[in-house]
Amino acid sequence: MNEKRYRLLSAFNQLSQERRLENGAPMPVLNKSIREYIEYYGANGYPGDLFIEAIQKIDNAYIDARCEEIRRKTKK
Repeated sequence: MNEKRYRLLSAFNQLSQERRLENGAPMPVLNKSIREYIEYYGANGYPGDLFIEAIQKIDNAYIDARCEEIRRKTKK
């Protein structure tokens, strides 16, 4: 993983810590939170719109994986 991607993943991890949970399931990172991150830290070398899109795609994959994990646990 190159440094630029590492910084993107680090930004996602930081944003993810502030997410809400609903019945134990993760809710999406708010667009407002991503924009505030950009204002404070910058977009880590990405154009702002691509940074937002990348964070949202990572977030969608994370939510899908967590929800699948929750489904597996509740079926047992």
